[in-house]
Amino acid sequence: MTGHDVFLDEIHANLPRLLGAFDVNPASSSLGCGDRFHWAWKLIDFPNATFQGAVHGLAILAAGDMLPAGIDQAAIVERCSHMIDGLARMTRADGSLEEAFPHEASFCVTSLVAHDVLAALDRLEAYLPDAERARWLAAAAPLIAHTIRSDETHGLISNHLATAAAALFRWCALARGSVEAERTASPAAAEDKGQRLVERILAHQSPEGWFSEYGGADPGYQTLCTDYLAWLHRTRPDLELRAPLQRSLRFLSHFAHPDRSFAGVYGHRNTRVYQPGGIAELAGEFPEAAALTRFMLTGIAERTCVGLSAIDAPNLVPMFNSYCKAAAAMRDLNPALGSAPPLPCQRAGAFQERFDHAGLIVDKRATGYTVINWKKGGTVASYRLDGRAAHIDAGVLARTAKGRLVSTQGPGGVLEAAVDGDRVVVRAPFTEVLDRRPGPFDFLLLRAACLTVMRFAPTRAWIKRALVRLLMTKARPVAAWNRRTITLAPALTVSDAQQGEAALEVVPAARGFVAIHGATQGYWQRGDDAPIDGGAHNAVGVVERGGIGERGAA
Repeated sequence: MTGHDVFLDEIHANLPRLLGAFDVNPASSSLGCGDRFHWAWKLIDFPNATFQGAVHGLAILAAGDMLPAGIDQAAIVERCSHMIDGLARMTRADGSLEEAFPHEASFCVTSLVAHDVLAALDRLEAYLPDAERARWLAAAAPLIAHTIRSDETHGLISNHLATAAAALFRWCALARGSVEAERTASPAAAEDKGQRLVERILAHQSPEGWFSEYGGADPGYQTLCTDYLAWLHRTRPDLELRAPLQRSLRFLSHFAHPDRSFAGVYGHRNTRVYQPGGIAELAGEFPEAAALTRFMLTGIAERTCVGLSAIDAPNLVPMFNSYCKAAAAMRDLNPALGSAPPLPCQRAGAFQERFDHAGLIVDKRATGYTVINWKKGGTVASYRLDGRAAHIDAGVLARTAKGRLVSTQGPGGVLEAAVDGDRVVVRAPFTEVLDRRPGPFDFLLLRAACLTVMRFAPTRAWIKRALVRLLMTKARPVAAWNRRTITLAPALTVSDAQQGEAALEVVPAARGFVAIHGATQGYWQRGDDAPIDGGAHNAVGVVERGGIGERGAA
């Protein structure tokens, strides 16, 4: 089976649920809307606009002759046209779209859908009459205008900024010469804003190669960021993205594991998704991209990594589009993939690579391939080199006398960290797990705010920052800390000693845990349900726990 077929098999398997998400009833006022919770189930009072971005992936399939047998190209182009109708109806007066709540004015989703509509238009231009092309531009124009004049202030999220930059530069390429489109969103203004967004992404790129996601390194989200930066690099060489992408791909190459999974709990946002599109598109130029693409094809085919079939509805469209881009790119990649170098997890011999800004240590030796994040309290992911077993230790999870869950993995940082070859010692505070769930009263307050004060941009921005703090960044410490000692040789051992005044009861978490909100974490991959006793999660390491006031084997 070729790499092209691996991606197409996943795409075709998921087409029914993607196409079934869209309202195609001509008698419906929501014709072309892709949010079934809104138009079919009628359980939410606004449509999540992210689904409209599926027009991009469908355009790739239709224009590239990659649709399954029995599905007519013209029918898919007509569906795309209905999606544009649906988009026009859900666009707010200020040109914004929403994902999470009414009048959200989501910078990310507005620019994402604008990008996907313009990318689809670029693919389907030969199939669309002039009037239809103008209608698509008109649907994207208010979204671009909103992206030009708005910003994202609740965090530095590189994949969001890359999405917006790609949308703006696509507008520059497609809208020039259209008087109506230029009147709504000036290409010159789009060019200026796009330049500034790229500069911001690069200004916050670590010398180690990673792009900032809320201030940290997250390899999973970095593959999504690459989807957009890859197109910018190929079409706008004046942006000088080659060296940043080279550093990024070198960094990413370390987080493909021997079992062909990718990333994980050691990432800043705990994601382990692998978005293949941008990396596949860069594989003909960058050896690291070719190596990742070749290696991860088996993981995708065998479901040892998080693949398209594992993704839930709200995140389906970006992953679907990425798979479609990868399928198109794979047609011309066989020679490049054949000459790709080995990834770090495949190299002969032992090595240790440190990414101190990220807090990451990658260690390979005969006993396994291990990734440690000392900035997250000493999270450990270690893999046997034959790919048959993994040891995942996300840190210490405990319960206070009042029943609150606390962990060493939260946003409290570390008190002390020392790395000395085969030994890593981390002293981390226990902070409360950020696991807030909204109740009816919370939703009532939020809806009231959406209809009133959140219509004003400053108030909306303040509330978004407050939500990020509540769910992701606010450290609520207790009077206890943990001293973790990780020894890499002669075999991996992890020992913990809890100290402090607070009485804590350690909670077993053999399959790992996460301590902050993240909608893109927790997707299934095959190793998740492998045996624990003598199997996947404890085959490599030994864990010793100390009690409060004790010292473990550290």
